[in-house]
Amino acid sequence: MRNLLLFFIKYNAFFLFIVLEIISFYMIVNNNEKQNQVYVSSANRMTGSFYERYDKIVGFWNLGDVNAELANDNKRLLEQLPNAYFDTEVDTIEVRDSFFEQQYRYIPAKIVNNSINRYDNYLTLNRGRSHGIKNNTGVITSNGIIGVVQKTSKNYTVVMSILHHNTRISAKIKNSDYFGSLLWKGGNPEYMYLDAIPKHATIEQGDTIITSGYSSKFPEGIMVGVVEDATVIKGSNFYDVKVKLSSDMSNLSHVFVVNNLMKKEKETLEKEVDAANE
Repeated sequence: MRNLLLFFIKYNAFFLFIVLEIISFYMIVNNNEKQNQVYVSSANRMTGSFYERYDKIVGFWNLGDVNAELANDNKRLLEQLPNAYFDTEVDTIEVRDSFFEQQYRYIPAKIVNNSINRYDNYLTLNRGRSHGIKNNTGVITSNGIIGVVQKTSKNYTVVMSILHHNTRISAKIKNSDYFGSLLWKGGNPEYMYLDAIPKHATIEQGDTIITSGYSSKFPEGIMVGVVEDATVIKGSNFYDVKVKLSSDMSNLSHVFVVNNLMKKEKETLEKEVDAANE
């Protein structure tokens, strides 16, 4: 305490100067309108800058919560799209009963591992069986298809990327409905190929390619990409269609796992028919 008192005595002139400066500043600001406006304007800028920086810092630490909230919002929007419902309309001469039953639900997940430079590529998600994810279900983003669930554990899922030599996804030309199988030939992760499009089909550069809805993995109408080039394979009746993917496979963060609520019913029926025809 004594040292503190000696400090103030030693530098009393300096502290007196500071006090007088503050008093002078206060009197100038309060007794002069122009100076008061300058002070208020400067103070507001400084305060605004401080809170802006504060919000950025707080926002950085809250990114996880924000992303989770956005994922849930996107999930709800996806489930409200027409292709997420099954049309159960019954139309006869005497009776008409029309309503839609939910067919697809979406489980948001975050990618925790991803590869694009191999011949067979995979992704790992931070959601698993305990979150409702099942094997052989589709995975998408808001930009397009990503892959198919290969294996699940309690809390994680491994997805076979569309950048895999075994990938076969039913896709079609949006405006004509000609369909084929989407496959990857390796190399550039920005492109895949659509086969089995007959050469009498009209196809042009820039045409949109979407999922056909013929498999149980993806709803109809999910974006795949656009036609980069289409040439008839020599000696065949089909096109070789080069498709530029709409999803940037090297820049992924969050995805949605597609849960087809009618998948088992459809596949069971198709297996019964196949077995009966053997």
